Amino acid sequence: MAEDIKMSEFNETELAKILGLDSSGNSKKEELSSMMERVLSPYLMLKYCGNIEKDTDLNELDSGAYYYFIEAGEISNSPGFERFILLQLSVGSFHVQIAFAVINRGVKWRTKHDNDSWQSWNAISFT
Repeated sequence: MAEDIKMSEFNETELAKILGLDSSGNSKKEELSSMMERVLSPYLMLKYCGNIEKDTDLNELDSGAYYYFIEAGEISNSPGFERFILLQLSVGSFHVQIAFAVINRGVKWRTKHDNDSWQSWNAISFT
């Protein structure tokens, strides 16, 4: 039988695997990244971060944070801004896209439920 190690003698490092017990008391190990994804998946809204490339259809994006500059090329279902940051958030079957113009002022948003079509872009104005 292995000798117990005191907590004060543990090495400090980034965790890669978690050891524990399942609901039946059996010992299990799981990759930390797998456990975090499983535990946080109902709450995780942003799954991607990156640029919007030429010929991208905004109706087909996954949840994430994106940026677009018109120099990249034409895209489909755009909010009409030449340069913008786009957040797409999804919670369950509800989805929202919010576009923030980065040169001229402007914010637009639209929503979608389940397998319905995306609604039209709506402008948000500030006075």
